[in-house]
Amino acid sequence: MRKTLFSLISVLIISVSGFSQMEKYSVKVNMDDNFASMDGAFAIVKVNGQKVKRIAASSSGKLEFDLEFGQDYVVEFHKQFYATKKINVFLGQVTSEMIDIGCYGNTWHVGMIQKVEGIDYSVLDAAVGEIFFEPDKKCFGWDADYSLRVMAELERLEEELAAKKDEFESALSNAAKAISKGDFARARTSLATAQKLFPHDIRIEELKKDIDKAAAAAKDAELADAAAAEAKQKKAEEKAKNEEFNELMSAGDKALKSGDFESAKAKYVAAGKVNPESTSVKTKLQVIEDTVVKRAAEKEAEKIENAAKKTAAIAEEKEKEKILAAEAEAKKTEEEKKGKEKEAEQLASQAEKDAKTAEKEKEQKAASAAIVEKEEKKKPETKPPATVVAKEPVTPPKKAVTNTVKQENDKRKAEMHGSSKKTSQPENKHADILAKLNQAGLEQNPKSSSIEEHHEWDMGQPGVSKEIAKEYPEGVTEEVYMKSNKEITERVLVRNGRGDIFWKVTHPWGGIYYFKNNTTNISSYEFDLFTTIKDEDGNVIEPYHIDRVQNHDH
Repeated sequence: MRKTLFSLISVLIISVSGFSQMEKYSVKVNMDDNFASMDGAFAIVKVNGQKVKRIAASSSGKLEFDLEFGQDYVVEFHKQFYATKKINVFLGQVTSEMIDIGCYGNTWHVGMIQKVEGIDYSVLDAAVGEIFFEPDKKCFGWDADYSLRVMAELERLEEELAAKKDEFESALSNAAKAISKGDFARARTSLATAQKLFPHDIRIEELKKDIDKAAAAAKDAELADAAAAEAKQKKAEEKAKNEEFNELMSAGDKALKSGDFESAKAKYVAAGKVNPESTSVKTKLQVIEDTVVKRAAEKEAEKIENAAKKTAAIAEEKEKEKILAAEAEAKKTEEEKKGKEKEAEQLASQAEKDAKTAEKEKEQKAASAAIVEKEEKKKPETKPPATVVAKEPVTPPKKAVTNTVKQENDKRKAEMHGSSKKTSQPENKHADILAKLNQAGLEQNPKSSSIEEHHEWDMGQPGVSKEIAKEYPEGVTEEVYMKSNKEITERVLVRNGRGDIFWKVTHPWGGIYYFKNNTTNISSYEFDLFTTIKDEDGNVIEPYHIDRVQNHDH
């Protein structure tokens, strides 16, 4: 221990043989702390407390300087985080002539001591060694008595420092063990204890890096495990979510198929909450909405059609009642006519019978008169014979020559059927039919270029019905054409100088609607009823047919 302590303050005095006399006191110094770097270490030379020189040490702690004779010096050795050491050099009474030619300067070995919390460094407030001139040797040496006086304090300092170093090494060892076990909190606690003892030891930073690296690796492993667990959990949740989604969609499909739109919508909405990104949910909800709207429209159309049918049925019933009443009236008139004719015939027959009876009576009277006259001639005439006046014979009335109602109906029927046109004629006659239609149209409206010309009539304008009656022949003219993607069956009814237009509109999705004069909704029953013309015998008169292929979108 004494040897070690002595090395902290010892100065090796190396005498170098030479032939020149010393002009200055030359010093070589080796500052060290085992193998610690001495970067930033330096020495300060003071005279009477005033700094006269500063000498920087190399990274290995080596430095050199000269001291002038005739002054006493205090040389201080400094390094950050180390205790300062001092050496007194007494050269105040020395001249170069007093020094032996073979005496030269010294090499000092100054062991630096790190500062450790809790150690009393006050022993270093005084110099750890003194250099003086020995007259009998005519050279320089250490004051051994002085060194021995501070030895006890230096030993105490050395023992405390050794204990702190042991504690420091133990703390470093504990930190290393804790790192290997993955107990990074304990490792940092041990390292903090070591750092408190020797805060600037290079191993502190190395262990800090080791702890951070191991902790980062452990954190990465932990994060990897957590990520794997999270991925596993997410996969399980995703599976459960998909199962729930599929179950809700299946229930919605089942409800939709059965026509339970409310239940289907509720199931699809719930499925959309489970998977908001699903496009199938939006599609199914749109299908429900479209179907509900379509069915509501169909129901409303059916309601309108039923109402129209009911109205038409009532109208038809009234029409039938009128027809029956008219037929009854006609029958009654016919019967009265036949009764009068029969009565006339009976009167004529009776008159004829009366005439014959009168003639027969006349003949009988004449015969009787002849017999009487003959008998009278046989008798003598006593008085003039009685005169017999005979009745004038009644002339039967001449039978009236009249046309029967049937003959009139036959005549009208022939006229009406003679004006009807059909497209079922052979192709070689089709042009003739169109020509006749064109001719009929020109006769009624000379301004029209062709009966085939299609007009977009504004039924809201006054007088349009009369213009239609001029454009088309009497009766029904039918044309079937495409407009956009709808098939239009158009029937123009002209009767008694008035024209009306009826439409049957067939949509590509299957819906069929009926209209009168553009805007009025009617039923299929009304469409057929209003555009069918019959003759007196109830036979349907075929309409004119216009056959054109072009689309009317223009």
